[in-house]
Parts: sequence; structure tokens; C-alpha cells
Amino acid sequence: MKVLVAASEEWGGASIAAVAEAHPNIQMTQVNSAEALAKHGVNGVEWDVVLMEFDLPGANGHRGIQAISQALGPRPLGVLLQAGTTELAQRIMTSGAVGILPADIDPNLLGHAVHLLAGGMRLSMLDGHRDETANAITSQLSDRELQVLAGICNGMQNKEIAHDFNVQEVTVKMHVRAIIRKLGARNRTHAAMLARDLHLI
Repeated sequence: MKVLVAASEEWGGASIAAVAEAHPNIQMTQVNSAEALAKHGVNGVEWDVVLMEFDLPGANGHRGIQAISQALGPRPLGVLLQAGTTELAQRIMTSGAVGILPADIDPNLLGHAVHLLAGGMRLSMLDGHRDETANAITSQLSDRELQVLAGICNGMQNKEIAHDFNVQEVTVKMHVRAIIRKLGARNRTHAAMLARDLHLI
């Protein structure tokens, strides 16, 4: 997965290295200005996700987000924010971003968030808004899928989950596939990690 990050050098280095260590399938490339973002974001590279700092030099706030979002087309744009209110988060999303992430986000959680954004999920993970993100994700899962996800998080095999709910194992497998698809996960283990990190269960 290719991710373009437009952020200050102070944010970049260590965070990008930590994400690469926790998520080897994510390749991050960093630029340090809105001008470089505009150049690299539309240069033919098929970025899966683009992340930018809200205070990126030359970005011009909401107008900059809107212009960059339009230039990126269907590619998801996530915004890294130091702090903010619900109103600011809504304005950023209205400007074209599909994700709002705290600038000091844990690198492992950032990797999970990137996977969700690449899978078409909209999320706001600012402190105080994480419950909204969890609610948005869980609203896409049926009650049974949430129960199966809880079983996966508890280390249960499909056969054990099927026995607990008195259903066929093939039914549980169907729910597991749906959960993996809806969470944008690679497999059941990754789905469990996402569920724990995002406090879905």
C-alpha cells in the first residue's frame, strides 16, 4: 500500500519508520509542503491514501484541503490535526477529507487507520471523537457480525463460535468474510487487532 504523507520533518522520520516496522505492507513517502503535495499527489503515482498536516506550510487551511482533495480525485485524504473541536472536524470533512487523525497518533494505530481509509471508511479519531468513529464502524456491522467479531477477539475458532451460537460453521465463515471486508482487514487476526485498537468490542 502506497501512502503519501505531507507533514513537517519533525513529524515524519520517526513516525514513518515506526509505521513501516508495525505494518511492512505500508510504504510511506514524505513531502514537506503543500506545493510538493500538489506535485507528488497528481504525478501519476497511484497513492492508496494521502495524509497531510492541517498546518502544512502553504496549505491555506480549508481551501487548501478542498483544492488538494479535488486534485486527488477518488483517492482518500486524511488530515493530521494537533487539536480541534467537533466544528473544525466537520469543516475539514466538508472540505473533502475523509479522515481526521491526531498528529500524535500511535504509529500502529495510524497503520490501522490508513487501512480503513484505503477501504473507503470515513473516520474522525480526535480525542473526544473516537466514540463517533467506533459507532460509525460498528453501525456497518450486524449484531451477529459484532458477536462473531467478539469471538474472534477472544481467540475462538469458527467451530467454537458456531457451537456457541448454535449455527453452522459455514454461516460463521460467511460472517467472518463480511467482517474482514467491512473493516478493510487483511484477515481475521487483522480484524481482531483493528477491533481492539479502535475499541469496537
